[in-house]
Amino acid sequence: MPESLAAILIIFGVSSAVFLVGLVIVLAKDSIGDYIDSKKYEYKRKHRFGKPPLAACYCKDCKNCGTGIHHDECYHLGYHVAENCFCWAAEPRTIDPDKEEDKNV
Repeated sequence: MPESLAAILIIFGVSSAVFLVGLVIVLAKDSIGDYIDSKKYEYKRKHRFGKPPLAACYCKDCKNCGTGIHHDECYHLGYHVAENCFCWAAEPRTIDPDKEEDKNV
């Protein structure tokens, strides 16, 4: 009986270790992928129209844009704006809005 108990505990320990190593690999892959996506979006935001933005971001990249009933409405200012406008109250998004739409579908 002690030998079979030892074998069961060894199998349980090895499978637990393999599971934990796999979990660490998956979590590391996800966090590295999220970091790369955020850096790509940051670059995309800064070079959106081929000229450097003067404000923190364009209205298209602002957290407040598109939060109203219409997609081109600024929630903070309360009126319609063009996506290539600048705003004094701009708050840049941290996630690419194109990727957000993919997750909602």
